[in-house]
Amino acid sequence: MSTSGISAKGTTFAVSGTTIGLVYSLGGPSISKEAPEITDLSDDYRHFSGSGLRDGGEVTFGLRYVPSDTSHDGAAGLVKGLNTDSMQACVITWPDGEICTFSGAMTAIAPAAELPDALDASVTFKVSGEPVFS
Repeated sequence: MSTSGISAKGTTFAVSGTTIGLVYSLGGPSISKEAPEITDLSDDYRHFSGSGLRDGGEVTFGLRYVPSDTSHDGAAGLVKGLNTDSMQACVITWPDGEICTFSGAMTAIAPAAELPDALDASVTFKVSGEPVFS
């Protein structure tokens, strides 16, 4: 079966049940796995094991930042999330209905004001545990 992929339009990111508004790009989770070295003194080449720990990575996204938007602000939105020490329930929903759920800690929000563009922000969440795709 041949496919040219699906449009990213309609992808959403939600935190603790609130869909974040004005997201224009999203990357991740950037899942990785360690490969512990198991080389011994008789080996001519390094050897590695595939049984290393996995890391759920990070999810990063860009958005058109509106400080007064309830999904962005310090009262209930992303800015408040950065000041929260607890993990948050995160959900990425792709346009075909597939989802990725994970527990995440917001680790960064970086607003940027650059003319002639709109006010933007880059946001990062660290994934805790295994992201679940369904």
